[in-house]
Amino acid sequence: MKNNNAKSGIIQNTKELIIKKASELFADSGYLGVSMEDIAKQLSITKAALYYHFTGKEELYSSVLDDVYLSMNKKIEAINLKQDSTKILEDYIKVYIDFTMKEKTLLKILLPRVMMENEEIRKKILSIRNLFLEKVKFHLKEIGRQKYQKDKKMLEDDSLMIMYFVEGLLFDNLMINNKINSSKISKIIVAKIAD
Repeated sequence: MKNNNAKSGIIQNTKELIIKKASELFADSGYLGVSMEDIAKQLSITKAALYYHFTGKEELYSSVLDDVYLSMNKKIEAINLKQDSTKILEDYIKVYIDFTMKEKTLLKILLPRVMMENEEIRKKILSIRNLFLEKVKFHLKEIGRQKYQKDKKMLEDDSLMIMYFVEGLLFDNLMINNKINSSKISKIIVAKIAD
């Protein structure tokens, strides 16, 4: 029985190492720029060993997305909810910016050509975005309770505007490598929306 537990622990550790390396490679070269052979070479294992753990690139990429989602969710759940809604919303925006800047994989997977290739991957990417978007929407509603009770479409529009603005900043950073002061940006965004 101990041998089975040890073997399963080794397999799990190997899968985690593969996901970590694949995440780095996808971040550097994008989904289309990485092959299973590239990943195997970087790990100094055979392609057969890689295929033992994952049926193909899509499954591996899906596992990378799962890992990104769990990591981002941990960051979001760590936000202090005992603050006022304005500060909570600023923190959500800051966490999303900081996390995405650190996790280049997330930024690159948001690129549309990758999203459209595979429905399962597209759904996972949208679930990562929606995790952030739903938190923004909830706390935005708390900030502008009267304004948004009268006009529910405005709540949806303002939430999406925040998402698009933040993602635009992140894509700009990806292209020209500008530094982003996430604390300052999150305060500016919330101040503009809260007016």
